[in-house]
Amino acid sequence: MKGARFTLATAVLAGATTPLLLAPPAQAAPVVPAPRPAADTLQKRLDGLEDHVAQLDKELAADQKAVLAAQNIALAATTEADLRRAEHQDLADQVAAVPPPVNLLQAAFLRITGSPADELTARRDAAARVADDASDAEGAARARLQETVHRVAETRGERATTTARITTVKADLRDAYTYQGVTVWGGGTAAVATRHALDQLGDPYVWAAAGPDSFDCSGLVVWAYAQAGKPGLPHFTGALWDQGTKITKDRLRPGDLVFFNPSRSHVGIYIGEGKFVQAPSTGDVVKITPLADRSDFNGAVRV
Repeated sequence: MKGARFTLATAVLAGATTPLLLAPPAQAAPVVPAPRPAADTLQKRLDGLEDHVAQLDKELAADQKAVLAAQNIALAATTEADLRRAEHQDLADQVAAVPPPVNLLQAAFLRITGSPADELTARRDAAARVADDASDAEGAARARLQETVHRVAETRGERATTTARITTVKADLRDAYTYQGVTVWGGGTAAVATRHALDQLGDPYVWAAAGPDSFDCSGLVVWAYAQAGKPGLPHFTGALWDQGTKITKDRLRPGDLVFFNPSRSHVGIYIGEGKFVQAPSTGDVVKITPLADRSDFNGAVRV
């Protein structure tokens, strides 16, 4: 037993001289940024906020008219209450001015025949009730006025908050809608198609291709407009020229189709600020090009 105890003690002592093996500290999980909302989600949010501001403006206009009406009512109620309170005070003063009986005999006589103060007292009491009613009406009118003023203040505060949110969403949208310094705003078909085309920047040109990962010039137009809810455009520049309305160069806006060379065998999509997106030719990629770089511009169509 002694040997066993010695061996155990020796083992414990030996263990005491062994370096402690510590578990490595736990590493914090990497912070993953929240995904940014998609542009279409942001646009819907912006549309909803702007609609809400328009509704608040209508409510403000109605409430401001209500404030004016409530002010007039409260002023009239105060004028009426002041008048009734003055009438009551005048009668109360008259009652107070009636001299008391000079002796018991006169007091007994007045109880039988009636005192001049009795009628005044009755009129005073009636006037008091009228004055009280007028004061109540004044209080109610002023309460309604304060309620309306408070509602206007709340609506203005909500409008300010909503306007601030609009500013934030517009900033996010500007980031989402900006391509190489050009921002394409709007939720209409043309603007959405333009952004879809711009989302393909860098995709290769392949003759007769119409997406989703490669395009020729008209294929990019056909695919982008189909994503924006306008399918069925012809995959041929000559036929695209016959779509929609002809537009002069000075009236171009994002989404308009721009055509080049005498035969109009090349087409792109105007994006604004004098630039267009195109799938140029074999060996090239979808890219943004200044219109000024093309001397062969030959018309535009708004589909």
